[in-house]
Amino acid sequence: MHPLTINVQPHDIFNLPLFSYFFVIDTRQKGAYEANHIASAFNFCPTPSNPDGNVTTKEYEVELGKLICMMVEESMAPMHITPVVLIGDDVCEFSKAGASWLSHRLAELQKLKSTISVPNQTPNTSSNSKDENPNDWRQKEVDRVMLQLSALDTEVWWVNGGFPAFYAQFPSQCSRGDWANAVPTLDTIGPTPRLITPSVFLGARDLDMKELMVQTYSVTHIICATDTSCPLSLIDEPVETISGTTYLRCTVGDDCDEDMTACFMATTAFILDAVAKGGRVMVFLHGRTRSASIIAAYLMCTHNWTAQHAFDQISSICKMKYHLASTSFDPMLQQKLMTQLNQIATVAPIQN
Repeated sequence: MHPLTINVQPHDIFNLPLFSYFFVIDTRQKGAYEANHIASAFNFCPTPSNPDGNVTTKEYEVELGKLICMMVEESMAPMHITPVVLIGDDVCEFSKAGASWLSHRLAELQKLKSTISVPNQTPNTSSNSKDENPNDWRQKEVDRVMLQLSALDTEVWWVNGGFPAFYAQFPSQCSRGDWANAVPTLDTIGPTPRLITPSVFLGARDLDMKELMVQTYSVTHIICATDTSCPLSLIDEPVETISGTTYLRCTVGDDCDEDMTACFMATTAFILDAVAKGGRVMVFLHGRTRSASIIAAYLMCTHNWTAQHAFDQISSICKMKYHLASTSFDPMLQQKLMTQLNQIATVAPIQN
């Protein structure tokens, strides 16, 4: 790998979030890729054409050009070029070699501002314009992608443990088959929660909290609002459903002037109890900002953090920092919630 390549964990990839479509390249051999892969990943594993079984630099370069051209032609150029995520198999030499070449090539692009040429295409004889060359449009789009790839702030990530490690934790984000005919593994690909700690998920309004979602992430406890449809639950009293999921409904409205102080105390106790029992908690209290404040209260208790530091830590996970138009939370609501959080008495850190 190139020295500038960043080693990350599977949960870092999950928290991008993947459904927003980042540039993910799977460097495993075709058969392994088609058996199972991250839903948004493209395959890149050239087949060697020489007797010694090694892929040449020229073959790698041609295959990368074909891959980017295919993405452009299928209107599947990623919305977010950075980070470029490389995921493979740590025990497969072909996979490691492909990932290493890509990491060095992308670093070279940033240094030299070099480009990739579109493979020759058959002229479009059906075009009504004599001057129109289909390759011109393709090359312009490829150049646009390459300009983003060659930006100095473009990061390249390598997933520690490769695809097996990612699939073991997040099978719902994976698909079977080739790229064009991929079939979801668990039929839950879409908006996802963020994994803030190994035991606590942060939900959002666009998250579909169906039973399948709860099962997919092995959620045992849910914090929600009183206007949320939760089976057999009571207001402000933890209630276990027939399926084994325990709910805590909080009587707080979705209003900037709402006082959350009492809710912070109740939810922190609820999360502490759930984690102590080996459970996993989904916080789904109105929007993402209010839900984050619940987790911030928990982090303040377990780590002796300030409200600002707790929110900063959550924001570093939630914010799509690679997309300039993105913000983590509602700034005005966040400030009001932090004022309330600062009123909570500091509790000594709990040893995990």
